Amino acid sequence: MIQLIVAKSYLKRAYVWVKNHWYVPFGLLFAAVTWFFYRQKSAMLVDNLKETRSSHKKEVEEMKKVHEKHISDRQQSLDSFKEAEKKTEEQSKAKTQESLNKEEERKEELRKKEIREIAEELKKFHNERKK
Repeated sequence: MIQLIVAKSYLKRAYVWVKNHWYVPFGLLFAAVTWFFYRQKSAMLVDNLKETRSSHKKEVEEMKKVHEKHISDRQQSLDSFKEAEKKTEEQSKAKTQESLNKEEERKEELRKKEIREIAEELKKFHNERKK
């Protein structure tokens, strides 16, 4: 009789536990059924997973190579752009300096000439612009 009470108590506790944690026995049952029916295919699945992993590693390496190539191409483009910019800036400075020098020379020439010569040059310049 005591054994029956103990068994009944144990079954009640088991029922409450299964009621609250139903997913544990269900998962174990599902794993067992899956293993029973697909145990021969498991080797193929493992091989497939290994091949997928190696394929993924190859793809990642290729992406890294392409990324590095893009970065090096970008850096080369930036370097060539900076060189061209420096050349353009130097040419601009040279032209500006040349025009300033010409202007200074012209001012110096004008200072040296007399007023009449300046008036004659202005007339010539004015006549040339009209033509």
